[in-house]
Amino acid sequence: MAGPLLPDALRVHPQDDVLVALRDLQAGEIVRFPGAEIIARAPIPRGHKIAVTAIAAGTLVRKYGWPIGRATRDIAQGEHVHTHNLATTLTGHTDYTHAPPMAAPDSGPTARRIADVAGERLRGKVDGVYALTQPLGCSQLGDDLAHTRRLLAPPPHAPTCAERNGERELAIWKTGVTL
Repeated sequence: MAGPLLPDALRVHPQDDVLVALRDLQAGEIVRFPGAEIIARAPIPRGHKIAVTAIAAGTLVRKYGWPIGRATRDIAQGEHVHTHNLATTLTGHTDYTHAPPMAAPDSGPTARRIADVAGERLRGKVDGVYALTQPLGCSQLGDDLAHTRRLLAPPPHAPTCAERNGERELAIWKTGVTL
């Protein structure tokens, strides 16, 4: 458990079928999130998805209140949800243009709130925490995911801390980005 005041996972939107693990979770562990708890059926890395309820094969899976893919097989409550049991609903068209049927929810306020809370908790330990947002959601697989990983990968021999105009900046790079 993360602590008496901190959940182990987060349900971003009330209609979501998945939670986001806020830390590495172990198989058999009770996973607490606001208003409920479930048991993890397998190890689930931090940032990955865990089924909050059973999901039938062929069912659209929602995160952020939006479909992010379709279950390729039955997924039990507490199971790791990832590319082994979730397929994108995007087609193979190379001319794909993101055009949601209605305005996508603005994740900026949530990202800024998370960055603000983290900044307060880490005050004096890090130079700053920043919210980095993008408008295309989290359902990236295939070439789209590979492109995003290349964009986020650090350049060879990249410093993690640099001086610019007398101010320290911290760059944190994550490999194996989970989107």
